[in-house]
Amino acid sequence: MFKIGKITLDLNEVIIMAVLNVSPESFFTGSVKSSDKEIEDFVLKAVKYGAKIIDVGGMSTAPYKNTFVSQEVELGRVKRAMSVLKNLALDVEISIDTQRSKVMETALNFGATIVNDVSGFSDPNSLKVAKDHSASVIAVAHGIPSEKTEPSEYVIKSIDDAINRALKAGIDEKSIAIDPAIGFIRPVWMDSSEWDISILNNLSSIKSVFKKPLLVGVSRKSFIGKIAEELDPAKRLAGSLAAEIISVQRGANIIRAHDVYELVQALKVAERLLKNFKLKLYF
Repeated sequence: MFKIGKITLDLNEVIIMAVLNVSPESFFTGSVKSSDKEIEDFVLKAVKYGAKIIDVGGMSTAPYKNTFVSQEVELGRVKRAMSVLKNLALDVEISIDTQRSKVMETALNFGATIVNDVSGFSDPNSLKVAKDHSASVIAVAHGIPSEKTEPSEYVIKSIDDAINRALKAGIDEKSIAIDPAIGFIRPVWMDSSEWDISILNNLSSIKSVFKKPLLVGVSRKSFIGKIAEELDPAKRLAGSLAAEIISVQRGANIIRAHDVYELVQALKVAERLLKNFKLKLYF
């Protein structure tokens, strides 16, 4: 058994991480929550539908967009979102999606229990902050391959590096999940959508290397648009659900998604028909 935040999880169970996006620069503008009321409404609905983790992000990390904002701007957004969550006092885990240790520390002080850093702990203080708060961490594949390599080999090596640094920093081995970074690794010598497709086709083998909970975030992402010939992320829901169900079939334990209600419905049907996983919902 693993413990992600306060959630106990085995490698056959599936939980939902709802994306709480307070970054206006996001690639999917339809997901942005611009007011306290929008944040509250989204979180209450996500929890009602069954999400067990709320993932708070104050700066978009889409690698193909100029989305950088200052630490102060990101902190302000995260503080506001975390204040709303704290006032709601829901029995739900909160993860912080950031590359900055100061933002991590602020969110953890507000009650977050999971660090979700897509940069693979690039801030030298991030793992110390996580350790000091007894937080769980997501070991995410990261970087840009400098030479041609098989995608899953690169991802395995990159995740292994992140795990080893987390363990060296004193993070509990049973509090680490892995993420192959769908949508984030963009080699110059290969179409990024083909890279992502290759990784998704090899999820089972990646998971088998680490035997840890596998987080997959495919919601509305570019490879879906490439396959479906749909440029608008707002029109990629059906493709997202297909990719999410297939990811679960291949071993994903945590699905990070924008559309909780639709995903829960799809997973409930898949659970009955596939019978190779157990869905754990909030309620």
